Amino acid sequence: MVIGYDTYPDSSTPNRSAGAFVASMNKSLTRWYQRVCFHDTLEGQAKSLPSLLRDALRKYSQCNDGASPDRIIFFRDGVSDGQIPQVMEWEINPIVASLQGLFPGVNHKLAFVVVTKHISTRFFLPSREHVTNPPPGTMVDSEVTRLERYDFFLVSQSVRQGTVAPTIYNVI
Repeated sequence: MVIGYDTYPDSSTPNRSAGAFVASMNKSLTRWYQRVCFHDTLEGQAKSLPSLLRDALRKYSQCNDGASPDRIIFFRDGVSDGQIPQVMEWEINPIVASLQGLFPGVNHKLAFVVVTKHISTRFFLPSREHVTNPPPGTMVDSEVTRLERYDFFLVSQSVRQGTVAPTIYNVI
């Protein structure tokens, strides 16, 4: 199961954000479950995540003859470095508890990946005549990554003008 969750501030209401949740319903990643919810606090946002996951897992089970997913890859956007301890406490631990509560005795493999798109890091590819952007699919997992983390940069797009902005993936 592949899951994505992102939040965005509500421009019409201060201190309120919208959360978008999607989860794959089959191994071929062609069917999806989705929900949107609104939160007044960061803690409220985090507390809704286990119930979103429970609903998605129930739906997955219905779509797959009662089976649960063997592996879950959870992509989480909108998290700063300073918020990672909160994510561990308010999101990852409750997600693990939800999995154990719904499917006792099943050891699900869970990868929680924090995705950060707006970064200042840039990569360049030297050529004989000039410097160019690296091609889409370029991954950098050493030299500029942190030793204490399992993280990597991925260039997933090309640009016609300017420099391409990589995305950093931090597996926690």
